[in-house]
Amino acid sequence: MVGTVATWMLLPLGTIVLGGWVATRRSPGPRLTSALQHFAAGIVIAAVCTEVVPEAIARDHVWSVIIGFTVGVALVMLVRELSGEGRRRETPVEDEGADRVSIGMIVTTGIDLFIDGLLVGLGFTLTSASGELLVIAVTFEVLFIAMSLAATMRSAGVRLARVMTMLIVLGGLTVLGGVLGAWVLAGASGVFLSGLAAFAAAALLYLVVEELLVAAHEQGETTLGSTLFFVGFGASLVLSMLLG
Repeated sequence: MVGTVATWMLLPLGTIVLGGWVATRRSPGPRLTSALQHFAAGIVIAAVCTEVVPEAIARDHVWSVIIGFTVGVALVMLVRELSGEGRRRETPVEDEGADRVSIGMIVTTGIDLFIDGLLVGLGFTLTSASGELLVIAVTFEVLFIAMSLAATMRSAGVRLARVMTMLIVLGGLTVLGGVLGAWVLAGASGVFLSGLAAFAAAALLYLVVEELLVAAHEQGETTLGSTLFFVGFGASLVLSMLLG
């Protein structure tokens, strides 16, 4: 199990490094970025509907689901507050130093990527199909995170070598989260897994509603971009059926 997860986690790791490197050369246009974010959101929603939620409710542990979901919501809101994301959206800052990279931004990004890795590890613990779908979804998410962070760091005057080193470290946190998730959760009880599936559902819903779709709409709304949300959902649904 752990070896399988580690192999799959090379996909988001490579995407972080490659996407960040490309962004230091040339960032994708807003329409393409928005379209890909809609597509990724559709994949994540499908994974929640077809893999994560059914696992949360299948074992009929009501209190485990309630606790897991509550902890998941609390954690993502805590990360949101630590990153200052909510405050930035309420009061946009447009001074010259707004695009400078802070230690807090890097730390919260690392926490976010580590949690994404844990969710993938949890997915593989539930079913192989869940893990594989979540790897695909997380790969799309980390692509945008890496490109945004790399572009911001370069605009702040950070050297290319340091940018790439930081991206490799952040990608390593994603891999570490996935491996630890699979290793620690192997053989976990049904009650514990139900709670963790509910936790994952909360975290993934936040990812879609408050990160991917919000960022996609900020880039600009197009009919093609919105359509790709449903394409992502439908493709993930079919893939889930094919994976059994």
